[in-house]
Amino acid sequence: MSLNLQELPPNPMELFNSWYDQAKSNPSILDPNKMCISTINKEGFPELRWVLMKYHDLEKIRFFTNIKSAKASQIELNNKIGVNFIFRYEDYFRQIRITGYADACDTKHADDYFATRSRGSQIGAWASNQSEKIYDRSTLDRQYNYYEDKFKDKTIPRPQHWSGYNIVPNKIEFWQSGKHRLHDRFVYERTLDQTSWVIYRISP
Repeated sequence: MSLNLQELPPNPMELFNSWYDQAKSNPSILDPNKMCISTINKEGFPELRWVLMKYHDLEKIRFFTNIKSAKASQIELNNKIGVNFIFRYEDYFRQIRITGYADACDTKHADDYFATRSRGSQIGAWASNQSEKIYDRSTLDRQYNYYEDKFKDKTIPRPQHWSGYNIVPNKIEFWQSGKHRLHDRFVYERTLDQTSWVIYRISP
């Protein structure tokens, strides 16, 4: 199985959606929406962590987080972002590398997604001051117990410090493993006027 330029769609998100749907339908691939995102800290170093993609369409992908977290603070300073997906099948690998720009999603999308989370996760969003130092685990447990009691028998609202980010790609590489390490690699880059994509193959 190989990739051919002539068979690639003009919009990379069409190929992204196809690869993702295939991964999602394969029971051997756990958490196909898991993605590694890279942001730049104030010292100029990249920082990476795994998050879960919660929405995607032909223009963007979206994840949710505490907007007082380290990654959110870094996005506020520099919204350029890197993303990596890896799908491991029985006899081959696929990788999708994305660079683009991250911007806050609107509050309705954040509210709608927050309402679908488990009650425990909703309480956890209130209890955790993400990325801040804490004395010990019991501090976190006390916070959780406090909000569990506060919202007992009540609908839990989305905290103002919890929301989402849309990532709009400007470059996407699709990598598929091949025999003798002669992998297929295709890159999509936005044109200068941002209206279409240039597609080219690169050497493995």
